Amino acid sequence: MEKRVIRAERKHLADLLEEILRKTGAEYVVLGKDRGCCGTPLLLVSDARKLSELVSRTSERIN
Repeated sequence: MEKRVIRAERKHLADLLEEILRKTGAEYVVLGKDRGCCGTPLLLVSDARKLSELVSRTSERIN
């Protein structure tokens, strides 16, 4: 149940961010499942565990 709540919160935050970006005229791209994240957001919030997991997944996709 907790994962669903987290996903719902992330979706809500993503929707709000997209609205702000659209209203300000900023150029942006929404990353889908086929694209990976660069990890900057995780680095900025000091989430070393998730950043390490992302690096591992990205490395596996590249190699």
